[in-house]
Amino acid sequence: MALLVSLEQSSHAADVFTLANVAVDETATDAAAARKIALAVGQRQGLARLVKRLVPLIDQSRFPPLMDEDITGLVHSFEIEREKVAPNRYIASVNFRFKPRAISALLRAHHISYAESAGDPVLVLPVLTAGGNTELWGEFNPWLAAWAALPPSDGLREVIVPIGDLTDILAFDVVASSSASEFPDPQAIASRYGAGETIVVGATLADATSQSVSAVEVSIGGPDKSRRTIYRGTVGGTVETLLAAAAEATRNQLEEDWKSTNLLRFDCVGTLDVDITYDGFSDWLNIRRRLDDLVLVRDVVIDQISPRFARVTLHYLGDRIRLEEALAKYSLRLDRGAGVWLLRSANQVDPEASDTLSNPAAVATPW
Repeated sequence: MALLVSLEQSSHAADVFTLANVAVDETATDAAAARKIALAVGQRQGLARLVKRLVPLIDQSRFPPLMDEDITGLVHSFEIEREKVAPNRYIASVNFRFKPRAISALLRAHHISYAESAGDPVLVLPVLTAGGNTELWGEFNPWLAAWAALPPSDGLREVIVPIGDLTDILAFDVVASSSASEFPDPQAIASRYGAGETIVVGATLADATSQSVSAVEVSIGGPDKSRRTIYRGTVGGTVETLLAAAAEATRNQLEEDWKSTNLLRFDCVGTLDVDITYDGFSDWLNIRRRLDDLVLVRDVVIDQISPRFARVTLHYLGDRIRLEEALAKYSLRLDRGAGVWLLRSANQVDPEASDTLSNPAAVATPW
């Protein structure tokens, strides 16, 4: 078992290989033995959550069974946030960070497709149609309440449910919008929540009474119902129970859609010559760590290096657009310069035009 270490506080997007709040509760002959068992159980639970996050549902059963020592080799570090220790019991909440390249190698070795790019948050607008009435906001929309009650998800893309206050109502109101031509623009509310996309998720109740409902039809994408799924209630089931199950299943589908769209293409490998600019040795190391964590980047070959610049060749999976998007998630910016691509930290100012790597003082030094 690895020594207790603190997870590095990263300035880039949330690390998709970190699993937070893994709850453990184990007993043994003494507290030390209970702690050892708890951490072994916790890292196994964390790995299971990671596989569910990265791998499409259809391929998750193909993940190989592993021994505890094998899982330990996949763990980069862990952080214990809360713990309670008794003479023969150990309770804690643990964050586990797994090694991106080790996880990638394991999945590739077993021919398991996966995604590792976290998407911008998506804002869902749960619109309910029942008894001829369409509603989004207010206490009489159990569909909105079902989404708001969902527990946090481990998905690659955060799903946000709006508050529904006066600001939201003024930005987006569908009560009076009975046709697609009158439907308001969903993006009008996205900026308030920092969402990259807004999705209207409609629910139409069938044969509903005050206590039960036979089925609910869920549409993803607005009033045109481009995608529809019917969820049927159970005998004696309540409206709230059915809508809760439909909301969870719909969120899972949104997560599966993201994974399917962003699966890594191992059969498509590209190369790109770039100049990396940085503000000193520590900044250079920081950029290298981020590139090393980015599974999409398979290799970084250093051709030349100087105190403020490095000329490298990136070998990456997929196309350049996907590379730019992945770099941005790690707060790295790729720009087209004068005949060369430039890579720098997103918060770094542009280097002086006269100070370029073409300076003969730059030396070809292996890192």
